[in-house]
Amino acid sequence: MKLRAFVPGAFRASASPGQPQPSDPDLVRDAEAIRRGLYGNQPAATLAPNRGTLDLAFLDAADRAEAIFEVAAPDAPGLVFIGAMTDARRHLDHAGASATVSAGGCGGDFRQAFLACVGEMAERVSQRSPHQSRRIEAGSAAPLGEILTPRDIAALDQLLGDGTSGSQADASLPAHALTRGAATALPAALCLHPIDDAGAVSPAHIGIGCASGPDPEFAMRAGLLEWVERDAAALWWMAGRAPRQVPLETLEEAGLLSLIPHVRQGLATRRSWLLDITSDLEIPCVASVSFDADGGGFVHGSAARPTLAAAARAAFLEMCQIEVARHLIALKMSTVGAERLGAADKAHQARFAVVDAERWSILQPSLAPAPRRPIEASSGDLAAVVEHLARADLQCLAVDLTVAEIGIPVFKTFVPGLQPLPSAIRTSRLADAERRASLPAIPVPLF
Repeated sequence: MKLRAFVPGAFRASASPGQPQPSDPDLVRDAEAIRRGLYGNQPAATLAPNRGTLDLAFLDAADRAEAIFEVAAPDAPGLVFIGAMTDARRHLDHAGASATVSAGGCGGDFRQAFLACVGEMAERVSQRSPHQSRRIEAGSAAPLGEILTPRDIAALDQLLGDGTSGSQADASLPAHALTRGAATALPAALCLHPIDDAGAVSPAHIGIGCASGPDPEFAMRAGLLEWVERDAAALWWMAGRAPRQVPLETLEEAGLLSLIPHVRQGLATRRSWLLDITSDLEIPCVASVSFDADGGGFVHGSAARPTLAAAARAAFLEMCQIEVARHLIALKMSTVGAERLGAADKAHQARFAVVDAERWSILQPSLAPAPRRPIEASSGDLAAVVEHLARADLQCLAVDLTVAEIGIPVFKTFVPGLQPLPSAIRTSRLADAERRASLPAIPVPLF
């Protein structure tokens, strides 16, 4: 498996074509390769209008990382995959204990993969910032009891009790009650990893609904859609909710009929297909599943979007990224041994061993394609998603985790009542789905 690490400093250097070049030939080579990947063959003089402060924030974050590397995807050679390894303290002026952060992103070109990777890195680093300047005193915002129902507060209390610990226990952060248009506050322990407490363990759900983006609205919408995706995935995987077929017309609309051959480039090492796992919320959600030619080596990607086509494309790309992760796990095992694998890698290994393409009926689309959902006719923006969830009696909240040292918008969102995944929590919503289930669930975690 081929990995190419970029020389430190090359990302910011790529933003200054025409300036005096560094003497290091490797730095010059990588900076030019990055510039071409991000901006194509545009003349240097035309680049400035296309590079705002956000682009520079991404480039600076990449240069602060311990390592940024490009990985050749063995099963998807037409895909670009960028990975990152760093320590939160390299990006924050006031960080707590040392915390290793890894991230990855893929796309049809270098720019898409780079932005996805660094965006994910920003999310994970931002959740390790003390956010000291943004803590608030009790009483400076509307109490949750005036914003949320007792049922919603109980759902947040479940999240708070699901393994949260550490020095954030008594701190609060300002929150936006998006459905009500009001300001409130949420416990910092719901949003941030334990700070200054190396022994504390973060709850499994801490990353759900945390998203970055080019602007706050994009990040908040992405976070809310992740809650919808994880809820739908739980009802499918854990409760045995039957999936639907994805229409061929949706594949065309998503551009997958041209993207798949571009990504696979004639390789037949994997078999993959799409499942419509949209829940009763009627916000399109798709799972893309992939197996080795012999029916083993299961990986999956899932995504919720305002349209089925957008969900299908995002799920397929996510699946391809996990295919790369599978090879990285194999590389780790061959170099450090299976006993040194982390919890996430071991969970992947368990799925590889248990999930068989022919054995489990929830991996086959057993229902006909659904008609287009009402939200697909909307604008699909943040307001449309919040309004759609409100019709299902679901409240939306968001906490701004953006840190000035990074400058990339990051928000942690919540939709109380939806089933988190991964999590030890079992909501009444999941229990109801299990009672109505028609197919056996698979007895290994999906995440």
